[in-house]
Amino acid sequence: PGGWAPPGPVPPGMPPGPPRAGKPKTGLIVVLLGGFMVLVLAGAGVFFALNAGPEWEVNAPGVAGGLEKTDATAGESPVFNSISTAVRRGDFKENSSATAIYRSPGTGGNLLLFAGTGKIGDPEDFLRKARPLYTLQTSPIWSSGDDTKEVCGTYRLIVRTMMYCAWATSSSYGFIAPDTPITIADYSDLKILMGRMRSDVQTKAD
Repeated sequence: PGGWAPPGPVPPGMPPGPPRAGKPKTGLIVVLLGGFMVLVLAGAGVFFALNAGPEWEVNAPGVAGGLEKTDATAGESPVFNSISTAVRRGDFKENSSATAIYRSPGTGGNLLLFAGTGKIGDPEDFLRKARPLYTLQTSPIWSSGDDTKEVCGTYRLIVRTMMYCAWATSSSYGFIAPDTPITIADYSDLKILMGRMRSDVQTKAD
C-alpha cells in the first residue's frame, strides 16, 4: 500500500545508509573555550605585572620640600576633612598613610600633607575620582616620571575657595593642600612645591 512507513531493516545485499549524526560534543567546546579564557586572563595578568610601577613607601619627615613640620596633628587642619574625603572617594585598598601639617612660609598659614600607599591601580583613574566633595575645577592630569600622574584643583570650603595638588602612582598617592583661601587659581607654585615634597615624602620600597 502507498503512504509513508517507518524504515525497516536493510534488505540483504543492499549497502547500509549513511551513519546518523551524533550529538554535538558540547563538553569539548566548553573545555576549549575555558582554556582560551584562561590564556587570555593569564596574558592580561602578565601584561599588567610588567607595566606596573615600582612599590613605594611614604612618611612625613621633619622637613619636606623645604617646609618644617609643625607639632599639630593633621586632624587640626581646617582642610583635613575635605582632603580625607577626597582620598576615600579614590576607592582603593589602603596599606599605610602619612599625614602632617607643615609651616607654609610667606602665606601666614600652613599646609596639609596627606599621603599613603595601597592598591591604586590606574593612577590617572584614581586622581579623577579622588577629589574633594565640592570641587570647583581641576587642571588636566599630567605625567611626572615613572608611573606618576599629577593634578591640581580648587574646591569650596564653606564660602572660601581653596587649592590642592595631588600625585598618584599604581601603589601610592599624596595630597598637599594649603589652609589659606585663594582668589586666583594659579597652580604654578604649588606644583613646584609638590614635586619637592614628593621627593622627600615618597621613597622606593626595599
